[in-house]
Amino acid sequence: MRIVCFAFISLTLLSACEQLPSVPKSQPQNPAAVAKPIEPSIPIEPSKPLPAPIALSHPAASSKGVNRFGILPAVCGADKAASYIGRVADAQVRQAVTRLVGHENIRWTPPGQAEIENFLPERLNMLLDKSGRIKSVDCY
Repeated sequence: MRIVCFAFISLTLLSACEQLPSVPKSQPQNPAAVAKPIEPSIPIEPSKPLPAPIALSHPAASSKGVNRFGILPAVCGADKAASYIGRVADAQVRQAVTRLVGHENIRWTPPGQAEIENFLPERLNMLLDKSGRIKSVDCY
């Protein structure tokens, strides 16, 4: 079966190559066919460095326990779930954390998994290490 498939593919490729028009190398290239760069209608200025990020304002932004987004851990339950850091995130621990924080809006993220960057202050994010242990908890 493999030999038949290989022969069919080879014949198909050969017949396709024979149908392609060839351009002699000695023929000069048409200068009108060469694309010329278009001058911009608006002058382009060199890029400037980006400004420093603006910190989100929060009433308790200066107090201890506020994350980089200015969210208090109590908003999503990260203050309660922090006691589970270091434990393996098996089914029992996941159910216990859900009962403890009082909602199911929890994202369990193993290392290397892509996260959608939708900002939900009330979502609890449980970051796991390679062994499946809870590495950190945060609201975002």
